[in-house]
Formats: sequence, structure tokens, C-alpha cells
Amino acid sequence: MHRDVCGHPNTLADTSSVAAEIIGHDERPGDAELAQPIQLRPLTTLKWPYIPEEPSYPDPLKKDDHKPLQLWQYEKIASSASLREHLDSNPQLKIVLRSLDTMRGQERELALEFLLGVHGSSHEPPNTLPEGIDQITIKQFEALAKIIQGIVTTPNAPTEGLVIERD
Repeated sequence: MHRDVCGHPNTLADTSSVAAEIIGHDERPGDAELAQPIQLRPLTTLKWPYIPEEPSYPDPLKKDDHKPLQLWQYEKIASSASLREHLDSNPQLKIVLRSLDTMRGQERELALEFLLGVHGSSHEPPNTLPEGIDQITIKQFEALAKIIQGIVTTPNAPTEGLVIERD
């Protein structure tokens, strides 16, 4: 049958027409109405940060230091549906994240401290953040940080979590 369908002994048959015939007979009325999933970019096309290799012999003096994210954690962040939904429902966050991505050093730290509510006595946003940052955007950014924290923490890892308290 394969050779009859394709017409040449060394080529593979086009199975899509055969599958279409089979599916066509069993098709339900509501199947055409289902939404098509959004085509995502491959993870290999993303710009990944530098991730240092784990040392063969860990330094006991650094065991309690903060650890950089590992590749599997970046992959979980990049493929998280809940994170994507949160970003899609809050377009202002994309602007804030792009702005943070262009910053370096102290200005980035000040902007992150302001957005996470650990900015100390200053209640004014740094001038490096885009205009229009309001309390709603700050709450959305805090929710984004908590989503990311939930993605990267493992159930067995002891952690106190992200505590954000507002007056």
C-alpha cells in the first residue's frame, strides 16, 4: 500500500492525507472551534545569561551565600504558562522589564528596590524607570516576583520566601 500511495519505492508516503481521511470520519462538531495554541519561540533562540559551572569541591565558607540560578530554573521560567499569562494581562510590566534590562549597576539596584518595596525612605520612583509607574504596576511587579520565586524554588529547598509588606 505504501508504494502504491507514494508512487516511488524509495520515498515515504504522505501520511497527512491518510490521517485527514481517518480524522474526517471521527470529527466532532466542536473540534473546529478549539483555539490554536500560541506558537512559542524555541528555547535555543533566547538570550541566556552566563551560568558558571558548579565547582568540584564546594567552598564551605560560601555554602550559605546566595546561589545564581541554574539552567533548569531559567528553562522553567522561560516555559512557564502562569508567568506568560501574568505578563500578557499586564502590558505595563513588559515596559518596566525592558527598562530594567537596559539598566546596569546602582541605577538597576535602586529601581528593583523601589519596585519590590525595599527602597527605604524614598517613595519616589527613580528617574530611570519609565513614566506612569503607579501602585498597581508595583503590585503587578510584586506578583511577578512571587510567580518567579514559585517557579525556581524546589519543594525540598529550605527558603523563607519573598516577603513584601506595604504600609
